[in-house]
Amino acid sequence: MTELAVGTDENPLIKDSLVREVYNKSRKFSVGEKITDDEIANFCLINGEQFFIGHDFQANCETMFFGFEKAIQFAKEATDLFCDGTFKITPKHFQKGQMLTIMICEPSTNQYLPLLFKFMKNRTFESYKKAFEYIFTAKGIQFSKLIQIHCDFEKGMIEALQQFFPKVRIIGCCMLSSVNDRN
Repeated sequence: MTELAVGTDENPLIKDSLVREVYNKSRKFSVGEKITDDEIANFCLINGEQFFIGHDFQANCETMFFGFEKAIQFAKEATDLFCDGTFKITPKHFQKGQMLTIMICEPSTNQYLPLLFKFMKNRTFESYKKAFEYIFTAKGIQFSKLIQIHCDFEKGMIEALQQFFPKVRIIGCCMLSSVNDRN
């Protein structure tokens, strides 16, 4: 995985065959059609490796998780965790929510690695709490050396992270704050 992070000054190139494969797989499903876990898992095979990690559709915490298992192994050594959400690329089912990206800084190479991507149906404290509970408890992702978390100034996210990491320093992302102040 670390060899993929070296020399990341340029945007990664996506092979045409991968784009074509995802497009062809997605054409098999209709909008609003119920899709099974097996169908999602099959759809999310990238170069033979599983990209779909799981979902939690209990209560009002509808969440889907994506990432590569081999990236998760680096979480134990990470000292910094980064959380940021985007709203523009969220599928219709998650329209009032977001796609949250969770990244780590891999200490041996000092490279930033995407750890997980999750679609969330809403951005409440309870949703973040349930989603992080799934990540850190059900999936057993351990952050044994975590020192600080960098995230945007979303109250629900910060409060949920504080419950899981009470001794870890949480740093608000100033860039996002200044963009929000201008709007």
